[in-house]
Amino acid sequence: MFVEVLPLEVSRLIPPALLVEKLPSEYEVRLIVWETFNIPLNPVKKAVDIFVRCVMDSSATGTGEEIAKETDTHMGSTDGNGEFNWRMKF
Repeated sequence: MFVEVLPLEVSRLIPPALLVEKLPSEYEVRLIVWETFNIPLNPVKKAVDIFVRCVMDSSATGTGEEIAKETDTHMGSTDGNGEFNWRMKF
């Protein structure tokens, strides 16, 4: 914050500025998931099905509702790694 102290005579020559609340802006969030690493394997199957879920909570959306998106599922990973080319658009 910046405050400038002026003599009374000078300050009366400057018209007061209106304090206006900034209008909300629309925005778009894009998240790209390329790959995952070191996902723990199922000890019985010795493999894991991998997907990624991203959630934007209600305080961030501006609409009061939560938004959740999921990638496709990378089936049967035996090393705990998965490759995706998935773009999530909120």
